[in-house]
Amino acid sequence: MAFTVKDLHSMESELDSSNLGILKATKISSPSDLSSSALMKMNKDFLAKELDTNVKLFAKNLTLCKSAASEIDRPKTEQIENQKEIMKLQEAQIVAVKETVKTEMDSWADKVKQSYMRSNNLSVKVVKNAVKSVTEEDKRAKNFVVHGLPQLTNWETECLVEKMAYLFVATEHVTRVSSA
Repeated sequence: MAFTVKDLHSMESELDSSNLGILKATKISSPSDLSSSALMKMNKDFLAKELDTNVKLFAKNLTLCKSAASEIDRPKTEQIENQKEIMKLQEAQIVAVKETVKTEMDSWADKVKQSYMRSNNLSVKVVKNAVKSVTEEDKRAKNFVVHGLPQLTNWETECLVEKMAYLFVATEHVTRVSSA
């Protein structure tokens, strides 16, 4: 039997109708209130007929449920197969990426080695120039510039330094001034 939602709704209607018939015959409003003593008071012919109907409905419902279960399981099985295929493809991609990374890292490592070998041939002159450049920049960073003041001789600079030191200490901007 092929499963359809229409069949499921039809089965639900038939089961509800059968239950409603029994509840009306026993004059009970809810299936939870139904008991064996209430059924014993019923006409045996009516009870036999309802039992026969319900057994056939249960058998039909069981077949419908099995069909529904197989229909539900089919997409799950297909999904599992698709996921396995995706995993195989991902593994193949990972292997390809690993190989590419390994190849690129090997060539990059070769470039670094070549670069290191070229840079390893530094001369004393190049190192001296680099150190001199850094120290000159460091000296310039410590200079104090007063805009509008002409460039002074060494003696004038010493006098100016003393005057500026006195000014800073007097205005409490610094507590001590030392010449470099």
